[in-house]
Amino acid sequence: MKRIILILFIVFNVQVVAAEPTQKEPLENCADVQFMYVWGEADDVKKFIAQPIDVKMKDLKFMENFPYFRFVKICERERLGREEEFDEEWTGI
Repeated sequence: MKRIILILFIVFNVQVVAAEPTQKEPLENCADVQFMYVWGEADDVKKFIAQPIDVKMKDLKFMENFPYFRFVKICERERLGREEEFDEEWTGI
């Protein structure tokens, strides 16, 4: 009986987590859009963009001459001084 309850609990939690859309922060949205603008919309670029931001920030091999973290730095500079406008512009992309 305990196993059945445990299995149902795990299945229910997985479904709840899968059903909730993940919303990216404006900074990540900005970096994703700029990354795709520079590198195109190839399948490998789309797969890379779909990863969590911590994975993208650590990867220095994918597009090594202009990696993802550089786009984040560009977006951070863009955000300075106009945070409210930046958040409005990059939320929901």
